[in-house]
Amino acid sequence: MLNYSKTAVFLLVLLAISCTPKKKEVKIEKNKSLFEKGLVVATIKGKKIEEASGLVNSAINPGMFWTHNDSGADAKLFLIDQEGNIHLKVFLSGAESFDWEDIARHGAYLYIADMGDNDAKREHIIIYKIKEPRWDSLQTQLTLDSFEQMSLQYAEGARDAESLLFDHRTQELIIVTKREKNCHVYAFPFEPNIDPIAIASKGTLPATLFTAGDINSSTGEILLKNYKKIYYWEASENPAVLRIAEGPDYTLPYKEEPQGEAIAWTDEGFVTLSERKDKKQKFYFYERK
Repeated sequence: MLNYSKTAVFLLVLLAISCTPKKKEVKIEKNKSLFEKGLVVATIKGKKIEEASGLVNSAINPGMFWTHNDSGADAKLFLIDQEGNIHLKVFLSGAESFDWEDIARHGAYLYIADMGDNDAKREHIIIYKIKEPRWDSLQTQLTLDSFEQMSLQYAEGARDAESLLFDHRTQELIIVTKREKNCHVYAFPFEPNIDPIAIASKGTLPATLFTAGDINSSTGEILLKNYKKIYYWEASENPAVLRIAEGPDYTLPYKEEPQGEAIAWTDEGFVTLSERKDKKQKFYFYERK
């Protein structure tokens, strides 16, 4: 009888641990006082951008942005202006492009994440690092033969992700996953390698279907978006990964886009771009009030 009781207690404890409830998504206040409503500033004109899936402002090409296509496309970046015109196409010779999903920037370096995995079957994902090319009017195409790459595995198993951010204070890249009810947050320094290294979750965020994100390098403000909402974290010096896991401060007014999968800070506010390639693939600007 005593042995049975010990076994029963052990099973109850194990059951309690395994059934620990996930975070519930709480109602987050929408703050309309920070940014103006989304204004269409352009429609993407270049036919080469079919499924814009990542977006970041350029450090050395003022007023321009880097973007790229989603899965099935070449390993290629596009430099576009605020009117949606393509000025430079950059091809990464030898790079894989299974499913490029987002792009981040630190100083004059760009990080491109080949991490899309709808069915959670990939053995590893790859982050590419390149020095940002400078555009001049005499050059419309560029091939890069030299770049760094980092191969990663999730310690908890394969999963889909579409949001890559760079924390300028901790010098870490951050990945936020997509398809879980409580999405995981990962943080790690970029370290070039060949053999994949494992990264472990730093926490979860009680929301789902995240498609893009960006951290303001000057203020530490954070933006994350899914198909329905834009989540916002106020300015802070604290590590972004911890703040993200704690949950956002507000949601922001958002003009819902068809398959919107790109967001980026600018000096005056932020911009979003739709993934879907049609005549209404619009470039939205949200100006800071």
